[in-house]
Amino acid sequence: MNRSISNFLLLACFVLLTGQTFGQQAYYWSDNRTIELVENREAVALHFYPGNMPASLQQLTGKNGIVSVELHPYHNMALLHLDGSFTGSAEELA
Repeated sequence: MNRSISNFLLLACFVLLTGQTFGQQAYYWSDNRTIELVENREAVALHFYPGNMPASLQQLTGKNGIVSVELHPYHNMALLHLDGSFTGSAEELA
């Protein structure tokens, strides 16, 4: 087989396979069946390294659609409750 044809076929397979993976829904397996995960845009959890949780997190209330801030210092985590008006990603919000 010609080298250029085999390179083309390899590239075509790569493009087809990557196109299928990007369109898939997130899921996990439980009891031999798939459970689809649905994105929840009502809250975002922020995890911090131990001892690095900012003391000023409550001041975020009212900004970028943040309704309230729930602090969990024992777990080094803050839960930001959102009103749905922020359309960016969780990374942009963080």
